[in-house]
Amino acid sequence: MCRLANGLAHPRRIAIVQALLESPQSTPALQLSLRMPTPSLLSHLHVLEQSGMIIRRHPDWVLSCPLHPLARTLIHLLRKSM
Repeated sequence: MCRLANGLAHPRRIAIVQALLESPQSTPALQLSLRMPTPSLLSHLHVLEQSGMIIRRHPDWVLSCPLHPLARTLIHLLRKSM
């Protein structure tokens, strides 16, 4: 659960998850839409991947289907806030 909390502990990571809620996206597409420097974006993607929130399906990043009930609730809340 700590990895899950860490995954969403930064506003930029929340923005990435919200972007991926709309559709799977490549790293360059996320970089353009979020106006985020590549090193920063890659760092945030790594944290989200380690938390189990996203997975890489080359060339895109997609939201995973987290098993933890808290993760599902957080995704539901993020979806509603869009």
